[in-house]
Amino acid sequence: MGITQDNTLELIQLAKNDIPVILTTDNYITTAGVHSKISFSVNTAATGAGKTLIIAWGLTELTFTTAASPDDSGLEIPRKEDYGSTVDYAAAVAEYLLKNEILNNNFYVWSQSFGVNLVAKIAGEDYDVSTGVSGTLNVTTSSPVAGVDEVRNSDVKIVIGVYVFEEVVTIGGDDLDHYEKVKTIELEPLDNSKATFYLQNTLLPYFIERIIPSFNQNSITASSDFLLKFYYRYAERSETSSASATQSDIMYAVNGGLNRKDFEENSFYDDLITGASSKFLTWHPTTKYLTKQQHDYLYFIRTTTSHAIAVRYVATLTDGTTETIDITSIVTVAYDGVIIPVGYNYVNGLAFTKDVVAYDVQVFQKLVPSGTIGDSLSEVRTYKIIDNTPLLAKYYLFKNSLSAYESICFTGERTTTTEIDKKVSTRSLTNDDDHTVNEDIVSNVQYRYIKKFATGYQTEDQRNFLLEFLKSEDIYEQTADHYKPVTLKSVKSIINVEQEFISSSPIEITDNNEKNYSNA
Repeated sequence: MGITQDNTLELIQLAKNDIPVILTTDNYITTAGVHSKISFSVNTAATGAGKTLIIAWGLTELTFTTAASPDDSGLEIPRKEDYGSTVDYAAAVAEYLLKNEILNNNFYVWSQSFGVNLVAKIAGEDYDVSTGVSGTLNVTTSSPVAGVDEVRNSDVKIVIGVYVFEEVVTIGGDDLDHYEKVKTIELEPLDNSKATFYLQNTLLPYFIERIIPSFNQNSITASSDFLLKFYYRYAERSETSSASATQSDIMYAVNGGLNRKDFEENSFYDDLITGASSKFLTWHPTTKYLTKQQHDYLYFIRTTTSHAIAVRYVATLTDGTTETIDITSIVTVAYDGVIIPVGYNYVNGLAFTKDVVAYDVQVFQKLVPSGTIGDSLSEVRTYKIIDNTPLLAKYYLFKNSLSAYESICFTGERTTTTEIDKKVSTRSLTNDDDHTVNEDIVSNVQYRYIKKFATGYQTEDQRNFLLEFLKSEDIYEQTADHYKPVTLKSVKSIINVEQEFISSSPIEITDNNEKNYSNA
């Protein structure tokens, strides 16, 4: 049995987009179906009205009659003598034949020179027209092909097994010993002998839930859990036999995705994994403004296998000069997710001679053993520090659509309210006189803090980045000493297109650590 994969998957996949594996077998169809066809020439056609052209296949027989002025009934065709050449007459016959809905639904019909061609749209004996053209119009048939039914081996199935990386289960041995088979999928091929397997839903449950920076993280770290390693094996199977499986390369998946427009029209995915301008995992514009109190991070996938990496900070200082610091002591392996602090506290704490007011961040090759810097591996990201922190600034760390955590600052008006829910129960008490008294008691009290604030006015680019925050499934408020989990409750965005700004958008957030007291 023979099976091939029709599509080539990139080494890194986005698990919240489709991950299709398209497989074709050459054993599902044992006898190929044949589309019946026939040609007939009108060169010898009889003249006059009332002549018949009969076209028959299966249980269907259509009779077309020549007329001086054929109507649109789909059962009349023109007379030969009304056309100056047989080529024109053949074209006219084909045109009127196509007016017949039954013929048009089942056959392709077109003229060629002084003849007309008929080809069945469906293969098989039921559409065999090879001997079905006759009548008193006296056309001459040629090149008949009989219809042949397709014969399928419905016993043949295509099977794929999906394997994901788990903790090391053996000491030494082949690396494949560290993978667990998590799912087997079996499909019967479609009419074209193909079966398409979508792997994304199989992979999603096996991601580490979150790879989040530590509070005010002061070093560049790497995580081998940011990408999920997997591979798949596929084969044919029948009740009587099975073929040896074909194995894919080891692949990697990100717990994120792009919307369809970005996936089809944007080069982000290609830039993410290839070339010297590999993207950081953010949709923010390449220049970002930060306050001195705001924590922020960049996530980067190390795709190079032949070099270590270094991160370069090129800072503009308070006196207008620039200095460069390369961080080369980063412990990573290929296909790690790298978390790079880019907040003011971290960058200003590096060994610059003065305070920083702006800085560029970029990833480079680190050459071994010299430790010198090689070629660029990433795009450049620029950060500019806001000198005076807005009075109402509030910071949130959130997981974006590419599974990376980054920050956003809101400067609009905010309020904090408290919601209290009480559960009241009634109990019956009997006194000494055997009288029953009902008493209401509070059996449960719940309260939570709800913070309502406005985003502040934002540009169009900032608005697009705001949408990443609004769609996030995992949000934290930056407090004085930790990242506190919160839930985004509601938002209404109003766009003022004429001024190219969006108005301040009201947002409601609830603390996740809801208080609960019970007397039950």
